[in-house]
Amino acid sequence: MLAIIMDDLRENIPSYDQLKRSFCDGTIFNASETDIKRAILGLSMGAESNEGIRHHYIVMSNAIQSIQLQRLLYELEKRNNRTQKWFVVIASATLIAAIVQICVAIHVTRSDIITPRPKDGQNTSLIEDNDPPIIKDVNNGEDTHSRG
Repeated sequence: MLAIIMDDLRENIPSYDQLKRSFCDGTIFNASETDIKRAILGLSMGAESNEGIRHHYIVMSNAIQSIQLQRLLYELEKRNNRTQKWFVVIASATLIAAIVQICVAIHVTRSDIITPRPKDGQNTSLIEDNDPPIIKDVNNGEDTHSRG
């Protein structure tokens, strides 16, 4: 698989002059990812014995690495912004749910405190009036009735 990709890239490897021209006119900054890979391959294969232009290869390679890094950071920033928007939506939904729960709890508490008075002798308490209160005996821990 790698051999197929490499063969495809080797078809149109730019020469030193083409690379230099693309840097001079700025087209390298808008080049496609495939063209960037071809330029990297051309720079790495172009072992130049001339000391006068060898540093150009190094400078071009560094510039292409900077372009690739800039594109990677741009893509990461786009993904980060998308993730951040989702977290804001989830946090907002959580906050709204908490506010609704607080409002419901306040409403329920108020309706429990303000209950209508019983009509005509109805007893709404859970303890009947004729039941003796339960007192815990401190000495042996048994429940005893105060009347007993």
